[in-house]
Amino acid sequence: MFKVEGATLWDLLEYNAGARENNSALLFPQKGVDLSYGQLWEQAGTVAKGLIALGIQHGEKIAIWSPNSPEWLVLEYGSAAVGTPLVMINTSYRMLELEFALKQTDVVALFVADNQGPTNDYLETIGSLCPELLEKPPGEWKSDKLPKLRYVIGLGEKRLPGMLMWSDVFIAAERIEGSVFTKRKMQVSADDTVFILFTSGTTGEPNGAMLSHQNFLIAIRSLHKHLSFTEADSLCVPLPLFHVFGTGMAILVALMGSACVICEQSQANQIVLALRTTGATVLCGTPTMFIGWMDALETLKNDGSSLSKALSAGASLHTETANRILERTAIKEVWNCYGATETIVVSGNRISHMQESECISTGSLLEGVEAKIVGTVGERELEMGEIGELLLRSPGVMKGYYNKPEVTKKAINDEGWYHSWDMAAIDTEGNISIVGRMKEMLIRGGENIFPLEIEEYLMSYHKVKEAQVVGIPSEYYGEEPVAFVILKGGEIATQLELKKYCRERIAYFKVPVYIYFVDSLPKTASGKVQKFKLKEQAIEKLKK
Repeated sequence: MFKVEGATLWDLLEYNAGARENNSALLFPQKGVDLSYGQLWEQAGTVAKGLIALGIQHGEKIAIWSPNSPEWLVLEYGSAAVGTPLVMINTSYRMLELEFALKQTDVVALFVADNQGPTNDYLETIGSLCPELLEKPPGEWKSDKLPKLRYVIGLGEKRLPGMLMWSDVFIAAERIEGSVFTKRKMQVSADDTVFILFTSGTTGEPNGAMLSHQNFLIAIRSLHKHLSFTEADSLCVPLPLFHVFGTGMAILVALMGSACVICEQSQANQIVLALRTTGATVLCGTPTMFIGWMDALETLKNDGSSLSKALSAGASLHTETANRILERTAIKEVWNCYGATETIVVSGNRISHMQESECISTGSLLEGVEAKIVGTVGERELEMGEIGELLLRSPGVMKGYYNKPEVTKKAINDEGWYHSWDMAAIDTEGNISIVGRMKEMLIRGGENIFPLEIEEYLMSYHKVKEAQVVGIPSEYYGEEPVAFVILKGGEIATQLELKKYCRERIAYFKVPVYIYFVDSLPKTASGKVQKFKLKEQAIEKLKK
């Protein structure tokens, strides 16, 4: 049995390489990759030596900007072995966002894909940001905008003149003796930062959360104890690995000693291919992802698919979505989990039958996690059942935001409590129910309105596929709710129809003043709806 306390991620991989050397560790169906634990350990060790050979010191930051790939996990473990924190860059970032992330975290080496991203071309973007890459060979250029950046390393086949390639890292590793690697490993502490993950960017400027080996290993072990998953289960992870959910699931698989099935993107056709070819039993995703996959998952239900479980996190799971998953797919149990980039995972709830409640709880706290509800002013602790801000304290709470001590101080108080900015209530059995974000709460004429509640009602209507509610300025009431609705295929509805449905079920002041029918919603690469963009769209529509 692997002992988590005092261990690093490299220790975990090394344990599995010894105990399960020939068992599949990483499957990547799009490229036909099947790495055993022994092979993953060997490749990660080689990359670790390569980082040493390039002169990257303990504590210096490296970054990856790429869709999911086998190289991702190899680099995660390799960097963990030698104490070079890995900064994970959102694939949707454009040039200014990339510049901010690299500069803010003092990155010395960037590993970058060569394919066309969802919103940009990776090589074209880094070439525009660092034109020096186009002018001089590796080792001879220096970036004016990013003075600490020494290497750009390609993960594909295309390259710019100043880049090294993934294969060059393996070649460089040949210069490093095993004793040098061992000495470097011994310098790495379990409390060292292993990853820097940026907050999702749904509300404003992202911050780089520093998470240690122990943050991840203890938090994910607590989740493993909470779940019903066994070593016989393999997880399909179509989530972006730059997100805490995706990274956490990859570590969960390693703690289970099972196989992690990675998809390059979260497209339904890739999910179907992965599930059919690998026999994965668990599918991980955000609620919005499951809504998008529903038709494909219905098809899988009748073809002997091994899929039987789901793990949902990253956003609130609506009752209607959970019921549709259980009713229309082969999935027999859905785990609804709650956490954040800054806390990893803190609670979980098993759903194995149709739900009738209006709001699905995120379940009970995991082992080692403390929670309390406080008033929005003065941090006065509230009684059971009262709604206030959720504060959390656990071994999974981040070390802080990199190079942002003042922002960190606002997020974590002197007693170690993390401010989640989520409005929630805790019942007498210890279950947490999230009712909305503090920044999303509307105040209409003195009445507090939580968008999640209105979304639940809209989603319960038989024609509605997805719904999001935001507040808009009102000269008379201060704020009023508006809704953005995606209808199910072939359905037609009117504002009046949906307003009437709401009026029969919720207070008049919660009924959206406008309902906009749309084909899609703006989302981050990790599947979270960007409500600030919806608010901008609503205000623009009102102007017109």
